[in-house]
Amino acid sequence: MKRQPLEHAAGFARDRVIERLDVQRGDLAQALEDAARGLEQATRRTPSPLSQHMLETGERVLRGASSRLDQHSVGELMEHAGRQVRQRPGWLISGLLGVGLIAGRVFRASGVTDTEGRAET
Repeated sequence: MKRQPLEHAAGFARDRVIERLDVQRGDLAQALEDAARGLEQATRRTPSPLSQHMLETGERVLRGASSRLDQHSVGELMEHAGRQVRQRPGWLISGLLGVGLIAGRVFRASGVTDTEGRAET
């Protein structure tokens, strides 16, 4: 019987988080659109066809993400992500491994050692 108030509190907290994310969703969509405009301008100034192609691809990706954020609520995006994870769990695991590898390389390349940032004893 104690479980019902806990579930109610968890549902309330989840709803509050989703409301806050919905507010921030618009800001993120605008930031992505601004970044896409920056890439569009950079594409015009770049003489290399390969660089232009890469910048145009980045612009399309950013505009697509911005458009998707504008058209869907956070709840809808979470439902879609959940369906994708259930249908293709391998993609999630592969993506997380890839992000972990990249983060490890960036961290290692940054030159930070185990002793940096710790107080000497």
